[in-house]
Amino acid sequence: MTALLIADHDNVRLRPSTAQAVTAALQMTDTVDILIAGSDVQAVAEEAANLKGVRTVYYADAAQLAQDCPEVLSTLVLDECKGYSHVLFVANALGKSAMPRVAAKLDVSPVSEITAVKGPKTFVRGIYAGSLLSTVESTDEIIVASIRTTAFEAAPQGGEASIEEVIAPDAYEGSRFIRFTEAKSDRPELVSARVVVAGGRGL
Repeated sequence: MTALLIADHDNVRLRPSTAQAVTAALQMTDTVDILIAGSDVQAVAEEAANLKGVRTVYYADAAQLAQDCPEVLSTLVLDECKGYSHVLFVANALGKSAMPRVAAKLDVSPVSEITAVKGPKTFVRGIYAGSLLSTVESTDEIIVASIRTTAFEAAPQGGEASIEEVIAPDAYEGSRFIRFTEAKSDRPELVSARVVVAGGRGL
């Protein structure tokens, strides 16, 4: 079994969630390849190749991949996922948008926000806003899933994966990028925070 993991990055460097997703992928399969979609991402590919347990890093480098577009990403993934037993996404905004598109095209049921791995096709995920944990087993030939990366330790450095460039798909004409406005904060992003403290009326 071999997994294709779609990297989480900002076109400059990998986000920590990618290394954590590698750990999850290696609990499902023996081999992990990484797919990077972006613009000017050669340095990102080299960083991904240094993750231990990764066999090959594929990257598509094109202007239409500079901004997150689930339509373009899902097309790229469908072009490159042939022969893989698992197609894995980080459970961020882009992954949550692209994953169901890929699953629908492959005619499989996606498994969202995995928090633990019990076997190649058996996973634990939260339900009812995380109040309960559910163990699910997929019967599909190809597993399409997203990973709640904060539930896994990051894969260590020291890998020597090969790097290959792949052809980027055409731009999607049904939507266009207008602007990106970043909210500055000293706090970590919620999706990557190791500890989240929340209070209700009792506070």
